[in-house]
Amino acid sequence: MITRLLAILVILGSTAAGPSRAATPRARDLPAPARSALARAGTLVNGPEAARGYALLDSLDRAAHAHADTTLLLATAVSRGGHLTWAGRAREAAPPLQWALPLAEARGDSTLQVRAAMWLGYALVALGRSSAAESLYVRQLPVAAAIGDTLHEGFMHKGLAYIRLLDGRTREALAGFGRAEPLLRAGRNSFGEIDAITGQGRAWEQLGELDRARATYERVARLARENKRPQNEADALNNLGNLEFVRGDPAAGLRAFRATRALRQRLGNAYDIVLPACNEARALAELGRVTEAGATLDSMAVLCRVEGFATLLGHVLNDTAELRLRQGRPADALRVCREVLAMTSGQPVWERTQAYRLAARALAAQDSNAAALALMEGPAARLRASLSPDWALRHDEELVTRLLDGGRAAEAVVLALAAADDARALQRTRDTIAMLVMAARCAMALGDTLAALPHLELASRTWEEARVLPLDLEWRERRSGTQALSEALILARLAAVGKPVDAVSRVEAAFDAAQRFKARTLAERARLNAPVDTVGIVTASRLRREVLREGEVLLDIHVGREVSHAFLLGRDEVLVTRLPGEAALASRLVLLRDLLASRTPVATTDPVAVLDLAAAAARDLLGALAASLAAARRVFVSPDGPFYLVPADVLLAGLMPARSIGTADAWPDVARVPSADLLARTRGRTQLPARGERARGAIVVADANDAGEPLPGAREEAARLARRYRGLSVWQAPPDSAESGLAASLAAFDLLHFASHAALDDQRPWRSGLVVAAPGPGRPARWLRAGDLAVQPLDAPLVVLAARASAGGEVLAGEGLQGLSSAFLAAGVPTLVATLWPVDDLATARLMERFYDRLAGGSTVGQALREARVESARQGEALADWSAFVVVGDPDSRLTLAARRRVPPVVSGAALAVVLGLVALAFRRRAATGHGGKAGASS
Repeated sequence: MITRLLAILVILGSTAAGPSRAATPRARDLPAPARSALARAGTLVNGPEAARGYALLDSLDRAAHAHADTTLLLATAVSRGGHLTWAGRAREAAPPLQWALPLAEARGDSTLQVRAAMWLGYALVALGRSSAAESLYVRQLPVAAAIGDTLHEGFMHKGLAYIRLLDGRTREALAGFGRAEPLLRAGRNSFGEIDAITGQGRAWEQLGELDRARATYERVARLARENKRPQNEADALNNLGNLEFVRGDPAAGLRAFRATRALRQRLGNAYDIVLPACNEARALAELGRVTEAGATLDSMAVLCRVEGFATLLGHVLNDTAELRLRQGRPADALRVCREVLAMTSGQPVWERTQAYRLAARALAAQDSNAAALALMEGPAARLRASLSPDWALRHDEELVTRLLDGGRAAEAVVLALAAADDARALQRTRDTIAMLVMAARCAMALGDTLAALPHLELASRTWEEARVLPLDLEWRERRSGTQALSEALILARLAAVGKPVDAVSRVEAAFDAAQRFKARTLAERARLNAPVDTVGIVTASRLRREVLREGEVLLDIHVGREVSHAFLLGRDEVLVTRLPGEAALASRLVLLRDLLASRTPVATTDPVAVLDLAAAAARDLLGALAASLAAARRVFVSPDGPFYLVPADVLLAGLMPARSIGTADAWPDVARVPSADLLARTRGRTQLPARGERARGAIVVADANDAGEPLPGAREEAARLARRYRGLSVWQAPPDSAESGLAASLAAFDLLHFASHAALDDQRPWRSGLVVAAPGPGRPARWLRAGDLAVQPLDAPLVVLAARASAGGEVLAGEGLQGLSSAFLAAGVPTLVATLWPVDDLATARLMERFYDRLAGGSTVGQALREARVESARQGEALADWSAFVVVGDPDSRLTLAARRRVPPVVSGAALAVVLGLVALAFRRRAATGHGGKAGASS
C-alpha cells in the first residue's frame, strides 16, 4: 500500500501560500523601505527570478550588518529561512531560523518569534527531527494565541497534527487538523485552510473510513480550483490516487500520481515531489513495471541525500527494499532495511516498522525464518501499539507468514482470521483475500482441509466482487493473477474429504475452481469489460461432454509459487499431476527456450541434443500423464507461467512411443489455447466461409521495423502471396485513421496475414503491437495495438502472425497468456498461427509459402502448419526458425484459397508462336507499303 505519508503538504506548502508567503516580519521598528525590500525579495523568490530574490536578501543582510541593525537582521533571517523551507531546502533553512528564534525571544519580539518557530518546526520535520518540532510547537502555541496571531497559530496546530499523523496518533491528528481549519480561515489563508482539510481526509483514510476520505479529498479539489491553489489541488490528486490504489486499481492511481508529480515539479518544490514519485513507483511495481519503478526510486534517493530530507529518505529506502524483494534480491533488500534502521534522526514509527517487516521478509527469503520471526516478535512487536490500524495490519500479515513457516500454524490461523476482519473493516480487498488464503493454508497445515475450504470460497467471492471496480485492462490482468488463491484452492479441492468422495469428482472440482482465475479476464475483455459471471465459465464436465472431440485431450497447467498442477481432461478420463513451483519450473524451461531459440553454432548444428533435453524435461514433469498424452489424436495445451516459453509439441515429443526425435513428423498434433473457457467459446462460434466461396484476405506488410531496419523477406512474402492467390491483396493503413481505429478497417476480411515487425511489451502486454506501416522521413511507424484489437470484433476465421515475434506476452500466473494472440482470440478469431520468439526474416517467408500451399490444397490450419514445419526441417532449416511456429485456438479451421490461373507450358508456347507470327506479318506488310510509295515518288 502507498505509505501513510501521502504528500499532504501539511508541512512545507501549508504556510507558504498565504498573503505573505514566508510571512515577512512586521516589527514596529522596521523601516518602511526595509519592509518594502523584504516584500520585493519574497515576490522574486517565489517567482521565476528566485536567484534575484535571494541576492536582494543578501544585500539586505549586508546592510543590516553594516548598520548593526538587529531588527533587520532578524527579519532577513526569518524571511530567508521561510523561503528556503518552502522551497524544500530544509538543511539550508534551519541555521538562520535557529539563530533567529532565541534572539527574537530575548528581544520580546513575539511576532518574529512565532513566525521563526513555525518555519523552524517545518524544517525540523523535513530533516527527520519530528520530536524536536513537536516540542517546539507545544511551547510556542501559547505565544501565538496570546498575541492573536491566528494565522501562525493555525499553522502550528496543523504542523502538530501532521507529526501525530506520522506517529500513528490518528485521532489526535484528526482533532488537530480540525482546530487548525477555522484558525487558518480566520487568518485569510485559503491554502492553509484547504491543507488542514486535506489532513482530515488523510486521517480518515488512515482510520479506514475511505468513503469519508474520498468525500474530503473531492472537497479539497473543489476548493483548490475555486481559490486557484495548485498545491492543494496536487494534494487532492495524490490522495485520490492513493484511494484508487487501496481499492485495488494501481493503474488509475498511477495516472493520478503522475499528474501530481508533474504539477509539483512545475511549482518548483523539490521536497514535495518525493512522495508522489514514491507512490508512482509503488503503482508501477504493482503493474509489473519494475525497471521504471527502480529508476524512479533511485532518483528520489539521490535527491533526498543531496537535500537532507532524512524522513523522506527512509520512505524511499523502504520502497526500494520492497522492490528488491519483488525482484528476488533479498540480500540487497536486507542491506537497504538496515540502512533505514541505522538512521539516528527521529524516524516515524510506521517507517521503522516497515523496515522491520521488510527485513523479516528478506531474512526468510534467505532461509532465516527463525531470525525473521525473532525480529517480528521482538523489536517490531514493541512498536505495534503505536501504529495506525492499516500499519498494524501490515505487521500482522507478515507475522502470520512467519508463524506458519515456523511451524506454528495454530497461532497463525487465529491471527490470520483476525487480520482478515481488520482488512475488511479497512476496505482493503487484496489484504482480505491474502489473509483468508493464509488462514486456509494454516488449516491445511493442521490437516483440516474441510476448515480451509470456507476461507477459500470467501476469498474467491471477495475477489470476484472486487473485479467489477476497475475497468483498466492492464490492472484487470495483473490483479486477477491471484496465484496464491488459485494454488490453495486446487490443493484444498484435491485433498478434500467427504463430498465429493471419488477421485474424478475431486479433480473436476479442483479444475473448475482454478478456471475462474485463468479464464475470467479474457472473457471480460472479449465482452467489452462487462463483468462475467463465474457460472458462465466452462466446467470440466461440459468440456468433456460438449467441447472436446473423440481422441482430443486438454492439458491445462496451473503454476503456483510453491506447487503447480497439470490437469489432463479427455472425453473418458480426468487426471492431475503435481509439478514443482514456479521458480523451479522457470530454471528449467527458460534454459530450454533459450536453446530452442538460439542460432549459436552449438544449437544449429546439434538440434538433437536440444530435443533430448526437451524430452528429459517432459518425462520429469509430465511423465505421469505420458500414456494418455501419447494415445491422444490431438492435445490442446493451456500453458501457464514458464510453460508459455516453449512449444508444447517439442516438449511432448519426448513422451511419444517409438519416436524419432530428430524428425518433426513424429511429433504430436498440438494446439495451444489461453484457457479452456476460450477454447469452448471459440469452438462454439467458429464460422467458416461457405464451401467453394473464395476467402477475401488482407496482407498487412511493413518492410521495416519501427527503427527503420529493413525486413526484405516481409515484402517478398507479401508480394508472393498476392501474386499466387486470388482474393488476397496488400492492405494499406488508411492515412487519416487514428491508430485506435485501425483494427476496425480489418474487421470484414476472412484472412489476416501480418508480414511485419511485432513488439512485445512484457510489462504492459496490451500495448504489444504490430507495425502496419513502416516509418519514413518525418513519419513514425504506425502500430496496431493488442488493446485495440481485443475490443474490435473480427470476422476472420484465421489470422497468421508471420511477424518476427508474436505469440509471447507477459506471463502472469493464474491468468493465461496475454499479448497479441490473446487479443485476436478475444476479438472472435478462432484460429491463429503465431511465433514464440523472433524468427529469421527469410526463413519465415519460406515457411509461409509451404504453409499456404498446403492450406490451399484443402488441409486444416493445424495440418498445414505441421506439414510446413516438417518440410522446413527436411530442408535443413534451423530448429529455431520452424519450431517457433504454433497454432493457437482451433486447429481444424479451413480456408478456401483459390490460386491464380497458371497458363500450361504447351499453351504458352503455342501462344508465343502465334504472337511472333503476327508480328512478322505486320512487319512484311509495312515494308511492302513503304517500298511502293517510294517508287511512285521517284517517277
